[in-house]
Order: sequence, then C-alpha cells, then structure tokens
Amino acid sequence: MHFIAIDFELANSWNRSSACSVGLVELRNERVVNEYYSLINPKDEFDYFCMDIHGITPEMVENEPTFDEIWPELETFLNNNLVVAHNASFDMSVLRHCLNENALQFPALNYVCSYLLSKKNIFRAA
Repeated sequence: MHFIAIDFELANSWNRSSACSVGLVELRNERVVNEYYSLINPKDEFDYFCMDIHGITPEMVENEPTFDEIWPELETFLNNNLVVAHNASFDMSVLRHCLNENALQFPALNYVCSYLLSKKNIFRAA
C-alpha cells in the first residue's frame, strides 16, 4: 500500500489558512520512504491556545517560507496520491483554505480519516 500521511498546525483558531507548520510522511509497503516538514510563516496572528498545543511561536516562523512558497514541494507529495490524516476534515480544510487564500489549484487526491477508521475498527472488535 502507498499513501501520504499529513498533519497541519495552525497559528490561531479563527483562521484555517493560518498554517504555521506541515508534516508529511510517504509510506510504501509499510515503510517510510520520504518525509517532509516545514515551519510556515502564516503572516497572521498567533493565539495562546494554539501555541500551547504545538509550541510554535511567531518568532520561530518569522523568517520561514509562506504557504505559497512551499506549495510546489507539497504538491509533489499530494497530487494523485492517497492522503491519510487523523481528523482529515480538519487537515483537508486547512489545505483548502491555504490554497484558496493563495489562489492555488487543489491537487487531484483521495483522502481518508484515520480517526474515523479507528472508531469503526474499535466498534467492530467489541
């Protein structure tokens, strides 16, 4: 099986395009074959709630690339692949908002939610 796992962190809780970091892992036949991580300068305010969750501060991202600057590399991971996220509705909405904010095209991809899959498997085992 081949898929890309993705996770975003946000600078604040009121703007889904305020991504301040992204991590991706490519898995093929149960082995990690590629990884990507980047801090992102969201050009937005940070709130204490989000900083408390992920530990990323405005100072850490002030000289980092913006979403549109890292998009070409992210797109190579995501386009025409299966993407897995834990709470995919969140991560896919962050992706969509960041793309819309930067007038970028959404990639061709399929995605699944590992959170929902885990809930289904838990109830089957019971």
